[in-house]
Amino acid sequence: MARWKRISAMISVQNHAFLVERMKSIGARSIGEALDHAIGQVRRAHGWVRLERETAASYANMTPEEIAEENELAAALTHTVRADCEEADKT
Repeated sequence: MARWKRISAMISVQNHAFLVERMKSIGARSIGEALDHAIGQVRRAHGWVRLERETAASYANMTPEEIAEENELAAALTHTVRADCEEADKT
């Protein structure tokens, strides 16, 4: 269950209009709910940026052998997914 914290804030007219439009498009019952949704999207995007940065750092510290192994695993996964997709397309 979501816990709520009341805030009072001034926002620009443009941001208010954005939140009202967002509220309509996602079926939110309030501007606060639309704001929570928008913040959730930003937080997920931030998480992806962090994951990308950490992945790049991890690869930068790998030996050539470890990189080759990762590439082999990626190729095997790609092959499996393609085969599964082709099989699903037949049904």
